[in-house]
Amino acid sequence: MEVDLRAAIVGVDRVRSLEGATVATGLYALVLGGSFLGELPAMPGLGAVLEPGGVLAGVTLAGWWAYRNSGLVVSAALVLGPVLGRLTYYAWLFAYEERGAPVALILSFGGSGSWEFWMPFAVLLGALAFGGGVAVRWGRGVVTRRAGS
Repeated sequence: MEVDLRAAIVGVDRVRSLEGATVATGLYALVLGGSFLGELPAMPGLGAVLEPGGVLAGVTLAGWWAYRNSGLVVSAALVLGPVLGRLTYYAWLFAYEERGAPVALILSFGGSGSWEFWMPFAVLLGALAFGGGVAVRWGRGVVTRRAGS
């Protein structure tokens, strides 16, 4: 089996890769905007729902994109989008507080050390989702070839 390195990194179809980057940007904006809206009295806790939901959506989309188009960079971007949205919100929030940020708990987006944890962890999640999507695509290809024989 021959692997096209360029396709594995950026994707087979350039248009789909750009769509993936657009979706990642949209996830960033959705989570960031939702985090700010969560500060309104009418929508308390919206950001807390978007934290795990955004990351799970990003991981799911990263696996699906890898299945359909490959592209490790796109898969990583789809997970990094919502993560960066929430981290940006907390960076803004703590920048204007006089006491500074508390120490972040594990899997927490808010606090000191959250960027150091989430950036490599999000890339790892994107790589795992990419591997899962590619494995499913290859598995379906093997099953299809065997059924066609």
